[in-house]
Amino acid sequence: MRPRQFLMQHLVPLGLAIGPGVLGGIAFRAMTLPLPWMLGPVCVVTVLALAGVKVRVQYLLREPMVILIGVMLGSSFTPHALQDAREYAVSMTMLALYVIFTVALLILYFRKVGGYDFATCYFASIPGGLMEMVVMGSQMGGDDRKIFLAHGTRILLVVITIPLWFRLIEGYVPQGGLGVGSNTVPLSQFALLDALILAACGVVGFFSGKLLHLPAYRFTGPLIVSAIAHLTQITESKPPAELIVLAQIILGSSLGCRYVGVRLREIAGTLKVSFGSALLLMGCAVIFSYGIHWVTGFKSEALLLSLSPGGLVEMTLIALALGIDVAFITIHHLVRIVLAVVVAPLSFKYLDRHWKRLESKDNS
Repeated sequence: MRPRQFLMQHLVPLGLAIGPGVLGGIAFRAMTLPLPWMLGPVCVVTVLALAGVKVRVQYLLREPMVILIGVMLGSSFTPHALQDAREYAVSMTMLALYVIFTVALLILYFRKVGGYDFATCYFASIPGGLMEMVVMGSQMGGDDRKIFLAHGTRILLVVITIPLWFRLIEGYVPQGGLGVGSNTVPLSQFALLDALILAACGVVGFFSGKLLHLPAYRFTGPLIVSAIAHLTQITESKPPAELIVLAQIILGSSLGCRYVGVRLREIAGTLKVSFGSALLLMGCAVIFSYGIHWVTGFKSEALLLSLSPGGLVEMTLIALALGIDVAFITIHHLVRIVLAVVVAPLSFKYLDRHWKRLESKDNS
């Protein structure tokens, strides 16, 4: 590839995403908004993408950032943080009921309001990973564009509204410094041994997660290995604050880039349906979080972040920025992802046959 061609196809789109993304992060930080280094880039780059600007964050740049965030969040799993883990059984059971209820509700919503076929309804309703649901839904005969928009709109709406809700309504103030949580140190003060241990957690976690076919293995593998290292007190360190900020800027810009090629005029109806489904899910998350709080006594703020239908990486980063129980929220989101990625495809064929049988009876 010629230098000019490489510049125009890769570096310019990357610069158009990261540059405005950094400015968005600085602006959101100046306004003391939570998760500024992700929320700012998300908002700015999404606007650029919808305006037709060719923004792009390459996959090879995003992947190391996902690994880094996994290692960082794994550092929250200290012996003290997991002392009450045995009490999570009730909340996890109710989480499973929440997933079943919301999936059933959204299938009916997409069918009645959107008129989607069952495969599209089903995989657009599963609160799992965006790309996993798009790929599986397409393989099962669903409309991958509609599935993508349903999940993309859901994640974007949650990532934007949940932090603002906590900041403006609940009164949460972002933590000081760079706003990336406590116990982080500057890059200049980071010990070489700690750097090597955390790097090993990322590498070992990535390849072991891939080998074991873990859901969202790029994130969950490093998170699990890092959690083991911190639970066994091999290390107590976290990645440097500057790297965490960089990871959030890249991930936030990448999230906004998902809307490249989307034209509002062409897909206004689909976006309207997707927006409605996101509101339904958020409403259910609020109701269930207060219900589980009433039963278990766990803090409603932590439960709301545990049930909020955003991405696993994004929701745990919000928890970190707000100083809310990261380990609790991460564990519950991992359970949700496992239910979505493992159970959903296994149950699809049975439910699809049953749905077609019911529709044939209605048409006869």
